[in-house]
Amino acid sequence: SSRRKHEGSGIGLSLARELMELHGGTIRADSIPGRGSTFTAVLPLMTGNGMPAFADLEPEAHPDHFVAATGPVKANGLADPQSDRTRILVVDDNADVRRFVRSLLDTEYVVFEAADGVEGLDRARAELPDLIVADVMMPRLDGFELSRALKEEPMLAGVPVILLTARAAVEDELEGLGTGADHYVRKPFEPDVLLARVKNLLDGRTRLRALYSSEPAKGGAEQSAFVAALFDVIDRNMTDSRFSVEMMAEQMALSPSQLRRRTKDELGKSPNELIRERRLDRAAELLQQGAGSVSEIGFAVGFNSLNYFSRSYSAHFGAPPSAHLTQATRL
Repeated sequence: SSRRKHEGSGIGLSLARELMELHGGTIRADSIPGRGSTFTAVLPLMTGNGMPAFADLEPEAHPDHFVAATGPVKANGLADPQSDRTRILVVDDNADVRRFVRSLLDTEYVVFEAADGVEGLDRARAELPDLIVADVMMPRLDGFELSRALKEEPMLAGVPVILLTARAAVEDELEGLGTGADHYVRKPFEPDVLLARVKNLLDGRTRLRALYSSEPAKGGAEQSAFVAALFDVIDRNMTDSRFSVEMMAEQMALSPSQLRRRTKDELGKSPNELIRERRLDRAAELLQQGAGSVSEIGFAVGFNSLNYFSRSYSAHFGAPPSAHLTQATRL
């Protein structure tokens, strides 16, 4: 079964041993039937020249230089709601696996966590991640069920899902992909392989932007030559998430301060407000055309974060993007 009542061992000793050996350490297990097991992990104390201080890495040989761990190190699972950085949700009932996956990702992305499928679905609804990495065997709601549930949510249907699992059978992989998941990665996995799959899925947004940028956003009926030129610059750069006020000013042959004064005088708004609103207007057009999922269209018009896109859209139009998408599907 892919659902279990208690936290599983995940990738277990296989990953633990590999990590310990990479650091020059050892790990061992001592079990007594009917009483339980003790796992002992030993890392060398390094000297200034990078060499181990002791040739013998047994705790019994140097008891004064070993400290027993009293519990897991807590990680902050909160994401910055104001950030337009790419956000990734990691769902796994094994805290060690969550921390390991987080450590691989959090240098490049905003990462937050959930301890099972039910919590994962709740956090996905609240945080609107840009990609989800989920274990398969979890209590309450397993990874397969989570993937299916995500595809039924208008705001989350287009979010890529990577399933991590120790279930290696071909029929399990087919079942996982059949839920709509984008990748099925077996444990233990190579960290570089997981990172490459994450990057490839997120890089796919560039192709989406190219697909949705062929048709410019509509402008007002009456525009000055300055405003028409300004909107043309925004439309040509709309799919570039790095497009900034400085880049806009350079293309308008103005300094940033001159550009701010002109936009305030003629439109009553700052350049940043104009870029954001132009992107949101284009997104509304695409949503009403049913041109893609909410996340696909958000990325296509230059937003890096589904959460930030959704909040900006709701503030601008008074309704979430899923409302316009739902209207389009009913037409």
